[in-house]
Amino acid sequence: MFTKQFPKSLLAFIFLILIFQAIAIIFYWYWRIWWFDMPMHFLGGLWVGLSVLWFVFLSKRLTVNIPQTAFSTFVTGVLLVFIVAIVWEIFEYVVQVFIPREIPYDILDTLSDIFWGLMGGVTASFSFSRKRYLEKQ
Repeated sequence: MFTKQFPKSLLAFIFLILIFQAIAIIFYWYWRIWWFDMPMHFLGGLWVGLSVLWFVFLSKRLTVNIPQTAFSTFVTGVLLVFIVAIVWEIFEYVVQVFIPREIPYDILDTLSDIFWGLMGGVTASFSFSRKRYLEKQ
């Protein structure tokens, strides 16, 4: 799955997320199914986590001196997913300011989105660390 070239499985995964996103918008799932954005943020966090961990540790495009321990992998993955989640929520807020909707801004929804994105990042970090550990055996 992980090579110097961006993994095809991660390209397929983001394409699958894009398909879910398009279907959800077409059929108003975000408005009809109150919990639908939770798995979407989880999947987004999982994809971002796996992608940034691949980029940092396997792509050979960065020269960083981060030791590849389970702890450093976990912290790197979760921290980068957290940063992306915060930036995404700021983007959503700015879009809502410039394109007002009938639904007012909701801080609990924002916190829930960040939480589910982080859970995806935690899952990515654990799975990446486990795969790297098993490869070293």
